[in-house]
Amino acid sequence: MVWLLHLVVQAVTFCVFALLTHHPDFREERWRKIVWSQFLVLSLSAAIFGQINDPRLFVAASLGAFGLLAITWAGNLAQWAAHHQVNFFYRDLHSITGLRPDFKFAHNHRRDGELDEAIKATKEELQKDPKNFEGLLMLAQMNLDLNKPTEAVEYIGIILNNHAATESQMELARNEMANCKRLIDLQAVEALNKRSNK
Repeated sequence: MVWLLHLVVQAVTFCVFALLTHHPDFREERWRKIVWSQFLVLSLSAAIFGQINDPRLFVAASLGAFGLLAITWAGNLAQWAAHHQVNFFYRDLHSITGLRPDFKFAHNHRRDGELDEAIKATKEELQKDPKNFEGLLMLAQMNLDLNKPTEAVEYIGIILNNHAATESQMELARNEMANCKRLIDLQAVEALNKRSNK
């Protein structure tokens, strides 16, 4: 019967640890932490379920396991608490990132090479502020990365037509527009070469 209790505790704590590291920002050394923590939980459950009879060893094992678990997960718990506290003050009913555009998920997906997910996350955030410079520039750059300059031009055009944009933002947008036009010209030349070679 004791082995079944151990199994339940291991399963429950594994799910908790997996949830604590589910967010992309929390995945650094995820599995090493989880495996190490499962060993600590096993030690702790052995003490709690009476498999350690010596009182001094019981106290040492319990406090040691609790302490090491706290040290291991302090950063994740702090980030999780801060994340939910911020969402409490800036949330709406449909977005986990609040009322203001927040492109951190998009940046994470882009960093990991997940451009489709990054574009999707950016578009979701832009619904809160369709003229947001950061989001529009990111969409343009990601479409350039995907060799889609025509789509990139669309987002840069929104920046260039926004009278609230600063001069430095307009300059960046003009530079990106020049990159788009170069890529469009290059694609046109490649298409002509392919036709002439047939």
